[in-house]
Amino acid sequence: FEAFFLIVISNDLLKGNNELIKKSTYLITGINLALNLANLFISWNITRAYPIVSEQIVEKISLYGIKGVMPECTMYANPNSLGIMSAFSLLILAHLFQTKKPLVRIFSIISIIFNLYCIYASQCRSAMVALLGCLIIYIFRLIIKKIDVRKITVAVMLICLIASLSILGYAQKHKETGLNYYHITKEENLIENMSSGRYLIWKTGLIAHEDTALLGTGSAKNEVKNRVKFIKDNFESGWTRYGNLGPHNGYLAMLWCSGILGSMLFFTSLLRKILNARGLEIDSRYMIPIFVFVINMFESMFIVNRYFVVLYLFLILSMNEDDEEVKK
Repeated sequence: FEAFFLIVISNDLLKGNNELIKKSTYLITGINLALNLANLFISWNITRAYPIVSEQIVEKISLYGIKGVMPECTMYANPNSLGIMSAFSLLILAHLFQTKKPLVRIFSIISIIFNLYCIYASQCRSAMVALLGCLIIYIFRLIIKKIDVRKITVAVMLICLIASLSILGYAQKHKETGLNYYHITKEENLIENMSSGRYLIWKTGLIAHEDTALLGTGSAKNEVKNRVKFIKDNFESGWTRYGNLGPHNGYLAMLWCSGILGSMLFFTSLLRKILNARGLEIDSRYMIPIFVFVINMFESMFIVNRYFVVLYLFLILSMNEDDEEVKK
């Protein structure tokens, strides 16, 4: 990831943004394909009666080792990482498919089918929901072509932001029920199950960060430390399930890390960037921001630099009405 960011920054300074987006497209899809093929090879071998590669060797060559995780995601941190990067890469491949080069189109079709399998294997529901959201918006855009894609993108971002804050408001209203899964209301229990265990993480963060609401904790690590400390101080030792996990919501993570003031500044700047991004109209690139905004409700995309997603988002948003490609 660090090497990729360095390449992107260097190219952006030397050659400009439009050429960089094209190069990033091939780099991201290539890296994703290589990792997914490695996952498939490892999975195929360790699930056979006589594996070609032993588990001991797999632990040494893989990024995170087996350690109880699904063999399909050995090259990633967890199944969600596999699902998110594969779904993100799938959207980019959909753009590549629009090219007139036969080899690129064939590569895109094969990779899209393979990525669909990887998303299914990961069982990452957040990636599936984000892709479904993109598909709905794409169909809506085909039906009503006159709507400015920038307005659609802004609407999706605001809906996701408001939805995240609404859940936080609901948690504030039911703060007295506490954080014990067996003591919360039936409605809270329903939200907890539908969010795959994320609701109590969000509720814990709401209570733990009350003293730092204005300016935030300063970083994602401090955010987690605050929740761990809060749980250890208020509950029996060892019960830190909802402290050790990340925020699992980029909107709330931004609020807790940057505070109310920092979050307002960030989202105001992001809103302005979207409204100026004429490049969203090129090759349906508005799908990338929509994917980021939807999946950001379940993962901390704005805070944690993974999957290249946010980097690619801002590369696209940086294409405004002054770019030559947009003018053409």
